[in-house]
Amino acid sequence: MARVLVSAYACEPGKGSESGVGWGWSNALAAHVDLTVVTRVNHRQVIDAWYELNDPEGHVPRPKFEYYDPPKWALWLKRKKVLPVQLFFALWKMGVAWKYRRRLSEFDLIHQLTYSSIVFPGLWWRSPKPVVLGPIGGTSTVSENYIALYGKRIWKERFRSFVIRHWDLLPWARLSFRRADLIACSNSEANEILAKRYPRKTVRMLEIGAEKERVTLGELPKHEGHDLKLVWIGMVEPWKAWSIAIRAVKRANDLLGNEGAVSLTMLGRGKEEGAAHELAEQLDLGDRVTFFRRIPLDDLHELIETSHAMVFSSVKDTSGTVVLEGMGHGKAMLCINHQGVADMTTDETAIRVEPGPLDETVEGFAKGMVRLAKEPELRERLCFASRERVLNHYIWERKAEKFYSFYQKVLGKGINEEGK
Repeated sequence: MARVLVSAYACEPGKGSESGVGWGWSNALAAHVDLTVVTRVNHRQVIDAWYELNDPEGHVPRPKFEYYDPPKWALWLKRKKVLPVQLFFALWKMGVAWKYRRRLSEFDLIHQLTYSSIVFPGLWWRSPKPVVLGPIGGTSTVSENYIALYGKRIWKERFRSFVIRHWDLLPWARLSFRRADLIACSNSEANEILAKRYPRKTVRMLEIGAEKERVTLGELPKHEGHDLKLVWIGMVEPWKAWSIAIRAVKRANDLLGNEGAVSLTMLGRGKEEGAAHELAEQLDLGDRVTFFRRIPLDDLHELIETSHAMVFSSVKDTSGTVVLEGMGHGKAMLCINHQGVADMTTDETAIRVEPGPLDETVEGFAKGMVRLAKEPELRERLCFASRERVLNHYIWERKAEKFYSFYQKVLGKGINEEGK
């Protein structure tokens, strides 16, 4: 059995985003290889408690977890918000590479897993063992159509976009990608960028996955009438484009008139919460838009289950954990047809609005809402197809089987096959 060292800054059970990515991949890959995962020290207690509760006898294959943190001064600076988070990620990756430099003979392959972005994919270019990077993300940028959503923060987002467009000028990125034996790309966008430079060692593999136990099985509930209940989940920040969702609800209700009603529940926190409440008040939406900052996990599942569809209005995302969550619950999606979500959905699972001027995007979402309200059979068809797509493509065990085949090809020095 191949011995693999996985570097996963974020790896924690019961979490979404990068922590869920690290946890999902680590546990699924452990069924195929002898896996050692190095992660943050503050994850140890949660990981130990999870295994003690869910698999105390160790019947299911599990990774060996090891823990590392940068020096105390770096931790202190991070807590005081003096050290930028991205720089702390870099210090952590540097520390792991240095700590394990004399232990690499214990492993057959090195895999840089979480927080693998195009501008900082890892620091394993001196490794004598094969190196796998990714899934690589961080290639998404905000188009001119949506940059106005950033308000006073436009300059910061423009600078970020400039750095991403010129990633190949960063020496550490060039060294990492050149040294890598395989580069897994999170979406088609990342694959297109990196395959131009490294066509023989890039594959596409969505970085997120779903637990089969959390996919709604059995017959999906039927919804009658023309009243439509929508859910939006995410950080209330510019790139999530929350205002598109709120404005679309207003427009959809105007289009429906007395034929039905569209309501939206928004769940999330962020710097623009106040602005979101103000916009809903300005548009006189009343109880048509409801806000929650945080709810218990069981209530979250109930919220998704009792909604007809999910709105994902993001204008900059590698993928979208919440999209898989909604699809796994058998919900139709309303989204912009770009970036990672364009790979995750199809016209059979979602109403996808083509990217364009902001007002046209709002109109596209509104018309999609009206269609879902007036066509219950369309809702049911999209909902069923969403769930089936998750079961067929995005369950962690299926994804791990595919990634294990990539490991085998790397160790056997033959690559290039497409993932999902």
